[in-house]
Formats: sequence, structure tokens, C-alpha cells
Amino acid sequence: MNLYADYKFYTDDYLGRAIPAEAFPRYARDASKYIDNVTFGRINGDITEDVKMACCAVAEEMYAQNVSGANAVSGKTSESIGDYSVSYSGMSADREKILSARLYSAALKWLDGTNLMYRGR
Repeated sequence: MNLYADYKFYTDDYLGRAIPAEAFPRYARDASKYIDNVTFGRINGDITEDVKMACCAVAEEMYAQNVSGANAVSGKTSESIGDYSVSYSGMSADREKILSARLYSAALKWLDGTNLMYRGR
């Protein structure tokens, strides 16, 4: 599997700073695979700048989700101060949908208009 972006592109062109150099290959690999999935395998060796940027954006979102873990989406539905009370959504599926939507949005930012994410033929 090819990585759609390397660390040099991430720092020099995308201007990323969030992901440390030693962690970047893992996140770029996972982001590249994610992009393959949402583009239905349409990127066949033609790695455009938009594809590279999408890889960096998705990798950063994956990194942020991993670093913040469960706190990325707390699921908190209400909080009171007097006699302190907190309520959380018990639906982890909702949190999963939100995290998934963030990944999709990161890819879409760069791939919208390329027809790569078009579900039709």
C-alpha cells in the first residue's frame, strides 16, 4: 500500500504540526486506506495534491481522535451546577457516528469536486 503523503509534504506543504514525525507513517497509512475506501479505489497512481492534502487532513483527525480518546466526543447531554449533576449519552454509536463524520469531512474538504468520492459509476 502506498502512503498518499509523507512527513515532508505534511510539514512543508500542508503546514501540519500536530503529528510527530515518528507517528506520522502510521497515521498516513491509515488515512491512505480510509481515502481508498471513501474514493472506492479510484486513485490509481495519480496522487494529486488534493489527495495528498486529504491524506494529511484525515491523518490529523485520526491523530486528534487517538490523542483525545474518549474525550473527543464526551457524550455529555446535560450538566447542572447546584447539587452537581451530569448526564451522559449511553449511545456509543452516536459518538462513533460523530467521529466518523469528522473523518469524512476532513477528506471531503480536499476531495470535493474531484468526483473521487462520487458513489455512482
